[in-house]
Amino acid sequence: RAMDIPYYLPESYATMAVQSSPDQGVSLFDAAERYGMASDICSRQRAAVGLALMGMALRPDFVVGTAVLCDQTLKFFEIMADFYRVPSFMLDSLYRADEHGLEYARHDIRNLIAFLEERGIAKYKLPEFLVVVPSFPMTPSGKIQKFMLRDGVANGTYVAESA
Repeated sequence: RAMDIPYYLPESYATMAVQSSPDQGVSLFDAAERYGMASDICSRQRAAVGLALMGMALRPDFVVGTAVLCDQTLKFFEIMADFYRVPSFMLDSLYRADEHGLEYARHDIRNLIAFLEERGIAKYKLPEFLVVVPSFPMTPSGKIQKFMLRDGVANGTYVAESA
Protein backbone atom coordinates (compact mmCIF):
# COMPACT_ATOMS: atom_id res chain seq x y z
CA ARG A 1 0.00 0.00 0.00
CA ALA A 2 1.30 3.41 -0.98
CA MET A 3 -0.51 6.46 0.41
CA ASP A 4 -3.07 3.96 1.76
CA ILE A 5 -4.06 3.04 -1.81
CA PRO A 6 -4.17 -0.72 -2.44
CA TYR A 7 -2.07 -1.61 -5.43
CA TYR A 8 -2.11 -4.50 -7.85
CA LEU A 9 0.78 -5.52 -10.06
CA PRO A 10 -0.89 -7.20 -13.03
CA GLU A 11 2.38 -8.28 -14.65
CA SER A 12 3.41 -10.24 -11.54
CA TYR A 13 0.01 -11.92 -11.27
CA ALA A 14 0.16 -12.74 -14.99
CA THR A 15 3.59 -14.33 -14.59
CA MET A 16 2.27 -16.59 -11.83
CA ALA A 17 -0.79 -17.51 -13.91
CA VAL A 18 1.37 -18.51 -16.89
CA GLN A 19 3.84 -20.45 -14.76
CA SER A 20 1.08 -22.37 -13.00
CA SER A 21 -0.63 -23.32 -16.27
CA PRO A 22 1.36 -22.99 -19.51
CA ASP A 23 -1.76 -23.88 -21.54
CA GLN A 24 -3.58 -20.95 -19.94
CA GLY A 25 -0.60 -18.77 -20.87
CA VAL A 26 -1.14 -19.52 -24.55
CA SER A 27 -4.80 -18.55 -24.19
CA LEU A 28 -3.84 -15.28 -22.47
CA PHE A 29 -1.31 -14.40 -25.19
CA ASP A 30 -3.83 -15.22 -27.93
CA ALA A 31 -6.51 -13.05 -26.28
CA ALA A 32 -4.11 -10.11 -26.01
CA GLU A 33 -3.01 -10.46 -29.61
CA ARG A 34 -6.63 -10.62 -30.81
CA TYR A 35 -7.16 -7.38 -28.85
CA GLY A 36 -4.38 -5.81 -30.93
CA MET A 37 -1.17 -6.27 -28.92
CA ALA A 38 1.83 -7.16 -31.06
CA SER A 39 3.31 -10.60 -30.50
CA ASP A 40 6.74 -9.12 -29.82
CA ILE A 41 5.51 -7.17 -26.78
CA CYS A 42 6.74 -8.49 -23.44
CA SER A 43 4.97 -11.75 -22.56
CA ARG A 44 4.23 -10.54 -19.00
CA GLN A 45 2.31 -7.60 -20.40
CA ARG A 46 0.46 -9.66 -23.00
CA ALA A 47 -0.54 -12.17 -20.31
CA ALA A 48 -1.76 -9.37 -18.02
CA VAL A 49 -3.92 -7.91 -20.79
CA GLY A 50 -5.19 -11.42 -21.51
CA LEU A 51 -6.18 -11.81 -17.85
CA ALA A 52 -8.12 -8.54 -18.03
CA LEU A 53 -9.84 -9.51 -21.28
CA MET A 54 -10.88 -12.87 -19.85
CA GLY A 55 -12.29 -11.26 -16.68
CA MET A 56 -9.60 -12.78 -14.46
CA ALA A 57 -8.04 -9.55 -13.16
CA LEU A 58 -9.09 -6.93 -10.66
CA ARG A 59 -10.85 -3.91 -12.16
CA PRO A 60 -9.04 -0.73 -11.09
CA ASP A 61 -10.63 2.62 -10.24
CA PHE A 62 -7.67 4.29 -11.95
CA VAL A 63 -4.26 3.32 -13.31
CA VAL A 64 -0.92 4.82 -12.32
CA GLY A 65 1.98 3.50 -14.33
CA THR A 66 5.65 4.14 -14.91
CA ALA A 67 8.30 3.02 -17.38
CA VAL A 68 10.81 2.06 -14.70
CA LEU A 69 11.20 -1.49 -16.03
CA CYS A 70 11.01 -0.79 -19.76
CA ASP A 71 9.46 1.73 -22.12
CA GLN A 72 6.86 -0.80 -23.32
CA THR A 73 5.37 -0.67 -19.83
CA LEU A 74 3.90 2.78 -20.51
CA LYS A 75 1.90 1.44 -23.44
CA PHE A 76 0.82 -1.55 -21.35
CA PHE A 77 -0.67 0.74 -18.69
CA GLU A 78 -2.35 2.84 -21.39
CA ILE A 79 -3.93 -0.32 -22.81
CA MET A 80 -5.16 -1.36 -19.36
CA ALA A 81 -6.67 2.07 -18.66
CA ASP A 82 -8.31 2.06 -22.10
CA PHE A 83 -9.72 -1.45 -21.64
CA TYR A 84 -11.19 -0.62 -18.22
CA ARG A 85 -12.15 2.91 -19.32
CA VAL A 86 -10.60 4.45 -16.21
CA PRO A 87 -8.43 7.55 -15.78
CA SER A 88 -4.68 7.04 -15.88
CA PHE A 89 -1.51 8.83 -14.96
CA MET A 90 1.87 7.84 -16.33
CA LEU A 91 4.73 8.78 -14.03
CA ASP A 92 7.82 9.30 -16.14
CA SER A 93 11.18 7.74 -15.33
CA LEU A 94 14.07 9.92 -14.24
CA TYR A 95 16.39 9.82 -17.25
CA ARG A 96 18.67 12.67 -16.15
CA ALA A 97 20.19 12.94 -12.67
CA ASP A 98 21.11 16.60 -13.03
CA GLU A 99 19.13 19.56 -11.66
CA HIS A 100 17.00 19.73 -14.83
CA GLY A 101 16.02 16.07 -14.44
CA LEU A 102 15.31 16.47 -10.74
CA GLU A 103 13.08 19.48 -11.38
CA TYR A 104 11.24 17.48 -14.04
CA ALA A 105 10.69 14.69 -11.47
CA ARG A 106 9.41 17.17 -8.88
CA HIS A 107 6.92 18.56 -11.38
CA ASP A 108 5.80 15.07 -12.44
CA ILE A 109 5.24 13.94 -8.84
CA ARG A 110 3.26 17.09 -8.04
CA ASN A 111 1.06 16.31 -11.05
CA LEU A 112 0.60 12.77 -9.72
CA ILE A 113 -0.51 14.17 -6.35
CA ALA A 114 -3.02 16.44 -8.12
CA PHE A 115 -4.29 13.43 -10.12
CA LEU A 116 -4.80 11.45 -6.89
CA GLU A 117 -6.58 14.38 -5.22
CA GLU A 118 -8.94 14.57 -8.21
CA ARG A 119 -9.70 10.86 -7.68
CA GLY A 120 -10.80 11.57 -4.09
CA ILE A 121 -7.72 10.33 -2.23
CA ALA A 122 -7.84 12.05 1.16
CA LYS A 123 -5.32 14.86 1.57
CA TYR A 124 -3.96 13.36 4.80
CA LYS A 125 -2.97 10.21 2.87
CA LEU A 126 -0.86 12.15 0.38
CA PRO A 127 2.78 13.01 1.02
CA GLU A 128 3.39 16.13 3.10
CA PHE A 129 6.79 16.74 1.58
CA LEU A 130 8.82 15.61 -1.37
CA VAL A 131 12.47 14.65 -1.55
CA VAL A 132 13.92 14.00 -4.99
CA VAL A 133 17.34 12.37 -4.96
CA PRO A 134 19.58 11.61 -7.94
CA SER A 135 20.15 8.03 -6.73
CA PHE A 136 19.28 5.85 -3.77
CA PRO A 137 21.90 4.78 -1.24
CA MET A 138 22.13 1.02 -1.66
CA THR A 139 23.43 -1.91 0.34
CA PRO A 140 25.92 -4.26 -1.36
CA SER A 141 23.00 -6.66 -1.96
CA GLY A 142 21.02 -3.96 -3.81
CA LYS A 143 18.48 -2.88 -1.17
CA ILE A 144 17.67 0.77 -0.52
CA GLN A 145 19.20 2.06 2.71
CA LYS A 146 16.13 3.89 4.00
CA PHE A 147 17.88 5.05 7.16
CA MET A 148 20.41 6.93 5.01
CA LEU A 149 17.55 8.70 3.21
CA ARG A 150 16.01 9.71 6.56
CA ASP A 151 19.43 10.82 7.86
CA GLY A 152 20.04 12.75 4.63
CA VAL A 153 16.83 14.72 5.12
CA ALA A 154 17.59 15.30 8.81
CA ASN A 155 21.16 16.55 8.20
CA GLY A 156 20.33 18.65 5.12
CA THR A 157 22.03 16.44 2.50
CA TYR A 158 18.64 16.07 0.85
CA VAL A 159 16.23 18.97 0.89
CA ALA A 160 12.59 18.26 1.67
CA GLU A 161 10.12 20.48 -0.15
CA SER A 162 6.42 20.77 0.53
CA ALA A 163 4.48 18.51 -1.81
